[in-house]
Amino acid sequence: MDQIAGRRLCWACPSDADSLEGTDFGQLIKELRVHSGLSQRALGEKLGTTQSAIARLEAGDAVPKLGTLQKLAAAFDRDLHLYVKAQDST
Repeated sequence: MDQIAGRRLCWACPSDADSLEGTDFGQLIKELRVHSGLSQRALGEKLGTTQSAIARLEAGDAVPKLGTLQKLAAAFDRDLHLYVKAQDST
């Protein structure tokens, strides 16, 4: 099994200091896209968005909405795992 085939699509809010870096998530999206043989434009069409929106996600310049995460998981035939952590009230 190659390295991409077994990877899950995981996302954690980038504003959390303990979460994944936005660029790590963007890099994963890019690796999955390239592995799938899709251009940014083709992935955008599958998601109902633009090539520039995909470029922003890959660069870590955009925070994806839940619907976008669901569409990404479906486009790459992956389960979506969201990690939610309560903030301290102090």
